[in-house]
Amino acid sequence: MRLPLVPRRLALLLGVAALATLAGAALPVREWALRLAGAARGLGPAGPLAFAAAYLGAGLLALPVAPLSFAAGLAFGPLAGALLAVPLTTAAGSAAFLAGRRLGLPARARGELALPGGLSDRDAFRLVLLLRLSPVTPFAIVNLGFGATRMRLRDFAAASLLGSIPAVSTYAALGGIVSAPGAASSRWLLAGGALLTAVAAAGCLRVAAAARSATGAASAAAPER
Repeated sequence: MRLPLVPRRLALLLGVAALATLAGAALPVREWALRLAGAARGLGPAGPLAFAAAYLGAGLLALPVAPLSFAAGLAFGPLAGALLAVPLTTAAGSAAFLAGRRLGLPARARGELALPGGLSDRDAFRLVLLLRLSPVTPFAIVNLGFGATRMRLRDFAAASLLGSIPAVSTYAALGGIVSAPGAASSRWLLAGGALLTAVAAAGCLRVAAAARSATGAASAAAPER
């Protein structure tokens, strides 16, 4: 029995993302990022452009971008590194989101594919925000997976931007600590990032629980056929 076109394409897309994530873990991405940090210091104004190309390439190839955020802090310092890494992480995720949208499913199929768990658009925004807050969530699977749904790019990008701030800033702060161990800004940024991550995660979990309760109440109130 042949699988329907939509689930088959979606399964193939997510399978490719999972394999690429595993391959990225085996590749020397950290070493490449450290080399980039060393090279960017001597590139002057072109240094951030080199990082932008690396972020976009990593996003489209389903490679992890956390080492690049660490390298940005190492090359430019914790504050400048975070200001560079946060929007570039969002851009990389959005590029992969669009790749999943264009290559994974046709437009009509995306309109028919429900969001995870039958979530509303508003709840999907919160879910992406929560997934971005978790440093262990595979970057590529979130990008490509949501790209295959009817979620709007602007909602995905906004949730990714907000959710990436704590973790990406923390990675940049760690890089800044390595480059300048005595810098107070690195320690404050690291502590603030960890605190914001905890507070935001708790808030998103509370919102998700409320959404599930509301969905359950609505289902219970629906008349039986």
